Amino acid sequence: MFKVPHFEAPTAAQRAEILDNYGLTERLIREAERQKITTVSRATWWRLEQQNKTPEKKHLGTAVAWLLSDLLIWLHQI
Repeated sequence: MFKVPHFEAPTAAQRAEILDNYGLTERLIREAERQKITTVSRATWWRLEQQNKTPEKKHLGTAVAWLLSDLLIWLHQI
């Protein structure tokens, strides 16, 4: 398994910068797209979550999602 540092929530400026670098706007990402973006399986992601090594998920009723900027920043950290 690859070494992943603890994830620290980015500042608003960091979020804006990474989105601007990719020419994207902020949006919520659901599980299937999260897997495509990060290439990390659901089981491995769950284990990383238990160690506070992933971005915080947002609860949408019974569903969950992540901010696109958090996932992009997370990818740059590993």
